[in-house]
Amino acid sequence: MSPLASANIFSNKSPIQDWRIVRREIVSRKTDAFGHTGYSFSYSGPDLIVSPRNDIYVPFSPRISNLARTKNAVADLARLGVSAAWLDGSKIGEFLFVKNDLYKGLEEFYTAPTGVDWDAQKEGADYVMSRVSRAYIKAAFGYAATAVCGSDHKRIFFRYELPVLVNNSNVASINDLPREMVREFYAINKDEAFQVICWAELLLSKSRMEANDNEETRRDFLQRQYFLNGERSLILSRVAPLSKKWALKREEKREEIFSNYAGLICNNALKNMLSDIRPLCPTVISIPMHAGKSRASHAVPA
Repeated sequence: MSPLASANIFSNKSPIQDWRIVRREIVSRKTDAFGHTGYSFSYSGPDLIVSPRNDIYVPFSPRISNLARTKNAVADLARLGVSAAWLDGSKIGEFLFVKNDLYKGLEEFYTAPTGVDWDAQKEGADYVMSRVSRAYIKAAFGYAATAVCGSDHKRIFFRYELPVLVNNSNVASINDLPREMVREFYAINKDEAFQVICWAELLLSKSRMEANDNEETRRDFLQRQYFLNGERSLILSRVAPLSKKWALKREEKREEIFSNYAGLICNNALKNMLSDIRPLCPTVISIPMHAGKSRASHAVPA
């Protein structure tokens, strides 16, 4: 986080007031707010419960955050002459975190004589950032890429960005998968779409490693794999097994959707995604169609 500016526009204001300030900034900047040029990145996690900051088991330490991974990807593209957008590097990101400090302002707002109410501060930050993130995704077009392996259902990407992303008709592809295909997985439920996005993310990372095998690409692939499997195992521990009948139906539905869009998948790394992912992510999660209304979720080991 950048040093707090001398005059913080967010100081001692409520989350609702903070969002109104940011919304005015977004509206006033119009298309310049996020700098979308047809190539957009989103990131989230990995959660600390999946991989703590001092995780001694993480492959190819040091542990690289998905934020840093995204920043590096944008910089790599820039060196190739390709302009890509990401929220933190946009004008709105600069307004939030460089010119001002949203989190410090909310910390001050939630500070009582006994100290900071950190839970309320986080809830307030999520209130603002969820709306900023949705505005960022809503304005995106063209190609979308993610660094979300390891994040879970509580994070902003899953809760707020994903629904907007799969329904944004101006986005053609997500991690080189047709957006409409991901949207059909989303029609099963949100986790199906999230899972397929993560699978594609991991397979694309593996392809980069195979094309240019070095410490950086190995770290990128092995850590994404580690984060994804940690998150999938965590979700599996929270759900009940799906019956064999419904597990088979789910597999058939995945195959049906994938085959319908196979001709539109141009990246060779994703041509056989449903079979190629299994050795890399041995736990495939299956949640009922109407997960939001169900009293129990279900999972099946692959």
